[in-house]
Amino acid sequence: MDDKKLKSNLIFWGIVLLFLQIVIIIINIKAENSYALIGAGLSIVLIALFMIFSFKKSKLGPIFGIILSILYIISLDFVSIVIGILLLADCIKFLKNLN
Repeated sequence: MDDKKLKSNLIFWGIVLLFLQIVIIIINIKAENSYALIGAGLSIVLIALFMIFSFKKSKLGPIFGIILSILYIISLDFVSIVIGILLLADCIKFLKNLN
């Protein structure tokens, strides 16, 4: 995968995942659910680690992405499951291209 396509994919995933987390945070603030807010905050940290290490072309980037996608898949929300599966497929592709 060339650098331009890799960067555009990473920017796409960064925007999608951060938008999803912002929506989750807003919903949980209105519901006054502090435990879910902590989980959303940790997800934002994982998104940041995924982006940082992926831009540096380190193998840790796709690994953090795989962990993040598994968390989305087990969230049992339809939209999150779909995003998690698509992110998992993309991170596996990223990891194969880094080898």
